[in-house]
Amino acid sequence: MWSISKFSFVLLISSLSILSSSLSGRAATPQTLSSPYSSSIEAPTSQVASHTSTSFNVLSPQLKSSPLLYQDDSTSITRSPQGVEFTDNKRDELNRLIGNKSVPLLAGVSVSANLAGAFLNTFTSTGTYEGALRLNFRNRYFPILELGIGAANQTSETTQLHYTTRAPFGRIGLDYNLKRDKRSTNRVFVGARYGFSSFNYDLIGKSVQDTHWKTEFPFQFRNVNDNAHWGELVFGLETSLWKFIHLGWSVRYQVRIYEHNTDLGRAWHVPGFGRNSENNHFSGTFQLIFDFTYFKKVKSKL
Repeated sequence: MWSISKFSFVLLISSLSILSSSLSGRAATPQTLSSPYSSSIEAPTSQVASHTSTSFNVLSPQLKSSPLLYQDDSTSITRSPQGVEFTDNKRDELNRLIGNKSVPLLAGVSVSANLAGAFLNTFTSTGTYEGALRLNFRNRYFPILELGIGAANQTSETTQLHYTTRAPFGRIGLDYNLKRDKRSTNRVFVGARYGFSSFNYDLIGKSVQDTHWKTEFPFQFRNVNDNAHWGELVFGLETSLWKFIHLGWSVRYQVRIYEHNTDLGRAWHVPGFGRNSENNHFSGTFQLIFDFTYFKKVKSKL
C-alpha cells in the first residue's frame, strides 16, 4: 500500500514537472512567433518614415522658393508688386512726352554765320560771306532764310582766262529736327533749300590776233549779266556749347535748276551755288549759331 502510494506520488511529481515545462514552452512560443510579425510591421513603418522624410527634403526647396507657401522664422513673406511699375526707361519716356507737350508754338529764333565760307573767301580765290535767320516752331520745324555775298577771283592755268564776280544771293527753305526729344537743344536736321542769284561777272583773257590782217583784238567782257536758280538737300547737326552759343555743321547736295545762258555760255562761278562747271555737286557749311530758345522747366509727375 505504501509502495503504491509512493509510486503514485512520484508519478504525480513527474506529471507536474512535465506540465510546468509544457506551459513554459507555450508561453515562449508566442514571443518567437511574434518577432517575424513585429519585424514585418516595423520594417514598413521605417520605410514609410524614410520615404516621407526623403519626399519632404525633395519638395522643401520648391516650397521654400515660393514666397506665399513657405515662411521662415527669420524672414517675412514677400509679395509681388501691385499695380503699374515704371522702369527708368519708361519714366524717361513719359517725362519726354510730358516735356514735348510744353514746348510752345513759337519756341525761339536764331541767327548764324557761315565760318567755312568766310575762311574760303579769305584764303582762297572763291568763297562767301553769309548769315541766316531761323525761326523755331515747337523745336521741330525751322523755316530759314539765308543771305550772303559770293565772290570769285580766279585765273585758269590752261586758258589764262581771268574770271571775277561779286554779287548777293539768297536761299529760303525749311529744316526738320529728327530728334524725338523736343526739349533738347542738340539737333539733327534734314532740310531743303531754294537758291537764287542775279549777278554780273567779268571775263578777261589775252588779246586775239587776226592772222590775216595781223591785228589784235582785246578779249574783254565786262559786266556780263546772268542769273541762276538751284535747289539743295541738307543734312545737318547742331550742338549746344554754352547757353545760347551753338555750333552747326551741314552737308549739302546742290542741283542747278536753271541758268540764263549768255553768248559766252555758262558762268564759271555762281555766287551761293559755287563752281558751275557741273550740273550738281556737294558742298558744306560750318556755322556759329546764336540760338535764343527758351523752354519752361516741367516738373516730373512720377
